[in-house]
Amino acid sequence: MNYATHPAEDTPALTTPKRADYGRIILTSRDILGLIVTAEHYGAPYDLLAGYLGISEQRVRALTVRWRKAGLVETGNIGPGPAWAWVTPKGMKSTGYTWPADPPALGMLNHHRAALAVRLDIREHQEWTPRRAVWRCERKLRDGRPIREPGHLPDAEVTWPTTARSPQGELWAVEAELTPKGMNRTRQIMTGLLAQPYNAILYACTPQAMPGVTAAAASFAPGMTARIIVRPLPAYGLPPRHGA
Repeated sequence: MNYATHPAEDTPALTTPKRADYGRIILTSRDILGLIVTAEHYGAPYDLLAGYLGISEQRVRALTVRWRKAGLVETGNIGPGPAWAWVTPKGMKSTGYTWPADPPALGMLNHHRAALAVRLDIREHQEWTPRRAVWRCERKLRDGRPIREPGHLPDAEVTWPTTARSPQGELWAVEAELTPKGMNRTRQIMTGLLAQPYNAILYACTPQAMPGVTAAAASFAPGMTARIIVRPLPAYGLPPRHGA
């Protein structure tokens, strides 16, 4: 007997209701930390962002792809060395900051890199976490200050709740020094910082800047010189070479 064949009945497709947050990036604590530090430093190169977050550069690339798809950052190769990420207006709003969301200026890339490297270096000290030290970036220090207000602003401040020298805590000024400024200019900046209530002024210097900063620091009276700490800039904070 021949049986006629009939098309199978249409079966309703199985569907899963979409979550209310479908298509949106779910920010983890690592995402938040990475976006905040990127905003605070005008942008961040992938290698230092990886060091700050404690992950590989490959993982940073995956993170920034997610951030870029969500409209939180832009990325690109804007100088020698690793690619950079910088926050968009949407990304800046998500961090709670109100600073301009522009790509980092090309002439400031090395300086931004050095400042972030000093931040990493200080944070690596074993006393950082127990002391609950706080880093205040240059952008925070500039908040509310007139653009042409006289006086030199440091690249950052660090507040230490307690230190071996001072159980009451200390306030440090931080300077990332890449190029020699000359003795007179360096002393002028140091004099201005020493006149402020900083317990210490930390200079992190490239090899080119180190001799001038060391000589300028030694030119003050012993009590003042003791407040100036001169260290080499960490190797990972040095300007990348072309082709690196």
